[in-house]
Parts: sequence; C-alpha cells; structure tokens
Amino acid sequence: MTENIKYRTYGSNLIMGIRLCVWMMLCGQLSAQDAHLSQFSSSPMYLNASLTGMYSGNYRAYLNYRTQWAAVGSKPWETFAVSYDRPYKRYGFGAFAMNNRAGAGGFNVLNFMLSGAYEITDDPKMYNHMSVGLQLGFIHKYFNPDKYLFDNQYSLANGGGFTNTLPIGETFNNTTVFLPEANIGVSYYNSNKMQKYSPYGGFSLFHITAPKETFLGLEDNRLPRRFLAHGGMKYRVDENWTLDPNFLFMRQKNVNEIHFGVLSYYNWTKANSIRNKYGQTETILISGLAYRNQDAVLIHLGLVHQGIQYRVSYDINTSSLNTVSNYRGGFELSIIYMSPKLRQMPSLEID
Repeated sequence: MTENIKYRTYGSNLIMGIRLCVWMMLCGQLSAQDAHLSQFSSSPMYLNASLTGMYSGNYRAYLNYRTQWAAVGSKPWETFAVSYDRPYKRYGFGAFAMNNRAGAGGFNVLNFMLSGAYEITDDPKMYNHMSVGLQLGFIHKYFNPDKYLFDNQYSLANGGGFTNTLPIGETFNNTTVFLPEANIGVSYYNSNKMQKYSPYGGFSLFHITAPKETFLGLEDNRLPRRFLAHGGMKYRVDENWTLDPNFLFMRQKNVNEIHFGVLSYYNWTKANSIRNKYGQTETILISGLAYRNQDAVLIHLGLVHQGIQYRVSYDINTSSLNTVSNYRGGFELSIIYMSPKLRQMPSLEID
C-alpha cells in the first residue's frame, strides 16, 4: 500500500519535486519496516523482551522521543514511547507503548505490549545471568487517504502537477488495521565488576505470528517477522571510566540494519572526589559515536545524575538521501529514572 501512496510535493521547482518524489518512494519501502531507535539501549523492552526487569533496582520508568526528516517535509516523522518495568525475585514485569506518526500524511502506528522475563541461570557467584522473555499486545495502524496525493491525481494541465480534485483511482477496504502481536527474546549479561571485561548480548524475534495486515483486502499480505541480535563488551579502563563498544543487527524481510559504535561513561563525581550528602557518587558523563550502515553517523551525549539518565543523540545522514536532507537526519532524546534497591540480579544500568 505504501508504495502506491505519493506524498505531497512542495514548491514549483521541478528538480526539487523530482528529488522529493525519489525520496518518498524510497521511504515508502522503508515505512513497511518497524521503527528503530538510535539509542536502542535506552529502550530495553523494545530491544528485547528478556531485558524486562533485569536490573538492580526497585522500578524503572523511561521515555523516548525521536524526530527525523524535518529537512525534507512539512512535518517530521515522530516516535514517542513510554515504558515501565520492575523486578520481582527471578522475574521481571513491565509494559510499553510506542507511537509513530509519519509526517503530514497522518500514517500512524501505535504499539502496546505487556512484557515479562525470567532469569534461568543459577550462578552461585551471581556473575553470569541469562533470561528469557515474552511480550503480548497489539499494533494499531491508521492513515487518512484525504491527506495524500496519488498517481492518478497528476495532471499535465498548466505545466503539470498534482491536484486533489481528480479521483484517486484507489479502493481501500479500510483505513485502520488492528494486529495481534507476540515477541520473544533471550539475553545474557556478566555482572562481575572485579574484571575489566563484561560481555552482554541477546537475540529477539518480533511478530512471531506474522499477522495479516492490509488496507486493500489482500489475503496474503502479512507483517514480516523481524530478527534482531545485539551485544557488546563493557571495558573498565579504570575505576572512573568505562567504555562500551556495542552492535545491533536487524533483518526484516529483505531489509538489513547494521549498527555499531562505542559509548563512554566517565564518573565525574567520583573522579573529582565529590560526594553528596548520602556519601554516594552522583554524576556520570556519557558520550559516544556510532555508525548505522549506509545510513548515518550518530553522536551521543548525556549524563546520569541522582538516578536519572538523560541522553540526546543526533543522526548525521550519510545515505544517498543527503542530497535532499543536506546531511540532516534525526534528533533523539531519552530519559530514564530508576528507583535504587540493592538486589542481586542482572544489572544493565551504568556501572
């Protein structure tokens, strides 16, 4: 369906119109894929169901916001997510909601999931942790045909152009689809703070039932399954500085995403011998650089202060679309609050 929809072009300049049409056709192919986050580690349940509640704390709440392609359209594409999870003994429970809205056309995807995980390892030293997870929920997709222009609405009159007074030439059975959703995952984490290297990683499978989705009544059109692998290795340079090289690989149908980079965590408070009134260190500075294959260079900045992590990132577009975007990509913000609690469980927070 998305390949048939032609987004509105702005201005009378023919060259810019052609460039925008090419960009929209490419994005029409991409829009069939799931939304991604540059700060994938800041949304653990969207990354892997088995990470639900697998941390050392009482509860955790976080939000994510992403906006992209503001340089090439009247409205940017926006992603907003809120999540909450907590541990209970060897279990983790949580839920998240994510909403994606695609520009001026009003194409909207809402995803709501209940998430649970269970730690299956029994390491006497509590260093090695492996967990499995399951998510159940739904996906709701909606679009408004009146906000789009279609092939049949192109007219050669007055030098050529689109007009919404012409019939669209498309027949939609509905403009809303409701899909049942189920995801599974498994992950591993090493929490030994006495060693310099702490590996972690996991695998996820999304849309395991491949539910039917169509606005046109096509019986064989289904949401493609998405496979995801992620991992990394925390390296403690010294007692104040930790490096975290990481990677992510995703494949959905015939589209691959490869992401690799490194994050740096520097304990500024401890390094400067500054203590708060409780005698605990407070402030960690975050920086990082990453690359998403054939797409963007990512810059990360942030800090952790009094249990709240703030991170911002920016995607510098390096794909063939940079002739239209002028290298401008996406801005992303994440905020995570974790209520502390001493607990011997897998720890995914910053050390």
